[in-house]
Amino acid sequence: MILPGMTVQGNMMECDACRRFMSTKSLQFGIKEDGEYQVTYFACPMCGHKFQILTTNGELRRMQAEYQ
Repeated sequence: MILPGMTVQGNMMECDACRRFMSTKSLQFGIKEDGEYQVTYFACPMCGHKFQILTTNGELRRMQAEYQ
């Protein structure tokens, strides 16, 4: 997974906030509930900066469940 503006070298990528490199194998993933929405993110293990990777609402999650 590469987000726009990210610097990637092998399995390392640079955090936009602290500018340190993190291993793609040590990413910390999480889900934040925000009303009807669920925001999936990963966080830099050094500074905790969160990178949003997916936002879903109830309808989209229902459609995903039907597809599976």
